[in-house]
Amino acid sequence: MSTHYYFSTETTHIFTLLKLSTRNDYILKTLHYTAPALPGLQALSCLNDFAFESHIHSGHVLWLNSAGGESYQIQGNSSVLQPGCISVIEPGIVHSNQPIGNNKRHLRSLYLEEGFFRNLECLVAGTTTETFSLPTKIFDSRKCWTGALLLHEAVISGQERLLLEELAVALFNSLE
Repeated sequence: MSTHYYFSTETTHIFTLLKLSTRNDYILKTLHYTAPALPGLQALSCLNDFAFESHIHSGHVLWLNSAGGESYQIQGNSSVLQPGCISVIEPGIVHSNQPIGNNKRHLRSLYLEEGFFRNLECLVAGTTTETFSLPTKIFDSRKCWTGALLLHEAVISGQERLLLEELAVALFNSLE
């Protein structure tokens, strides 16, 4: 199998496709969206059995599991992210994840770079003072999950900056 990445400048989508051996069939593996209206914010949607090998991110990652169990490992510790929960992973933390068994899942991710947090702090406080950090942990809160889902959907649908900012501020207020 070979991997092909397709970028579209008209939209903000990156599609990851896997070509099956000698056939011309492709399987859509992930959908990756950027939010040009709010720099430092990206979303990923994974509706299949794709396994993410060990890797790190330069910014925070919020996982939202909408369907099926998601097994994950963070710095050698394993657990399961159940539907309706959010997992926050700090920048630079080695992690991997995959669906449990042969069940397909709907894993949604928000990628939050430092510039995203600086923009929000400037919006709320009028200035930037320090580096923002969320601890690596799981939130089992319907309010947090719903807020993250709304922000994810707004990124995917290409909503305007004002709505993205409003949803982001509401989400981070609920995570405190």
